[in-house]
Amino acid sequence: MKNPLPTLATTKIDPANGDWIPDSFTDFLTELDAIKKTIAESRSLPLFRGQRRREWRLDSTFARSVKSLLFGMKPEEGYSTRLVHSGDLNAALSSLLLLKYGTLLEPSAELRRVEAEHGVDAWFELMKRYQQYPDEDTPVLRGTNFLDWSQSSDVALYFANEEREEQGSLFICDATATGKTLQCVPVIEILRKIREQLILGRANGAPLLFSPRTANSE
Repeated sequence: MKNPLPTLATTKIDPANGDWIPDSFTDFLTELDAIKKTIAESRSLPLFRGQRRREWRLDSTFARSVKSLLFGMKPEEGYSTRLVHSGDLNAALSSLLLLKYGTLLEPSAELRRVEAEHGVDAWFELMKRYQQYPDEDTPVLRGTNFLDWSQSSDVALYFANEEREEQGSLFICDATATGKTLQCVPVIEILRKIREQLILGRANGAPLLFSPRTANSE
């Protein structure tokens, strides 16, 4: 799907980040319907994500936690060019992720048993639990490297409006344009690959799109 243009002349485009800013909620729905029609015609696979603050970046909860804890940064702030190109930032973020999942935390004996009996991914279930119930998470280095996406725009709109105080946002991703991003190996194997790359001094990207297949997948 090529980058579409707004349908309405009143919809503004933020020059800083390319965000579409409709004039009203009714206009927003009009633009959303037009985008969904374009998606259907192009046979793309859309994924939707809602956030309750428009100025927030498309960061995972873990990324936001690290930015706040180590750098005193706000969710809407990005790392300086110097940090991004240093190579040390990637190593630091990867080390902290591995410190949390593998050293500080690991699946319980109950999760291990369920994994052995039913073939579920114990590490995925552990991370999913903290993603869905953040109050159970550790007091520092909070969150996971997951980003929650839905194939339903209605679900994304719900989260964009949940506890919203100012302008929310709706992100749309064409999954067919990103290549093979769905999880095809257990999470523990992904963590091991990150560790191997880290030891070798190579940059590594922690996957953000997870869709584990189970016997009950639809």
